[in-house]
Amino acid sequence: MKHFEKEGFIGRLHPWFYSTVGTGTTENEAARMAKEMIPFLKEDGVTAIIMTST
Repeated sequence: MKHFEKEGFIGRLHPWFYSTVGTGTTENEAARMAKEMIPFLKEDGVTAIIMTST
């Protein structure tokens, strides 16, 4: 990803990444965590995210 950022294919990468426990997280808990994380990402100007499974 840093390569794509350096080459101008993408804007800039956020300096932090967020991770959760995939198989141990209930749907309700994941929704709660997202509601808590999203305001911080918006405040930092994040306009896109990459979500992967664990």
